[in-house]
Amino acid sequence: MATKTRKNITTIEEAEKEIRKAYRKATKEYNGGIRIQTLRNTVAVDTRLMEKTLAAMAGQDGVHFRAEADQKTLNFLDWQPRMGGIILGGTMRHNLFLERR
Repeated sequence: MATKTRKNITTIEEAEKEIRKAYRKATKEYNGGIRIQTLRNTVAVDTRLMEKTLAAMAGQDGVHFRAEADQKTLNFLDWQPRMGGIILGGTMRHNLFLERR
């Protein structure tokens, strides 16, 4: 697992840039979505800022949050808001997919 590199990230725009960078790096190898818990573990962004950023990204074209299809693969942290997934529309979402720009 990659370690977080500390940066002084204080805005949603900066946080989104770091999330997209981590997404591109991870999907270059695995092709497809990335577990939100993985983002939380690799992107050095405050928990509250991460929540705000993910919620803001949810309203953008080409950004998709999905629940994990194989629920057996989820661990305890995946079910914890602010630790694993994110709750959108009353449903826990575990994976982030970005369309290529």
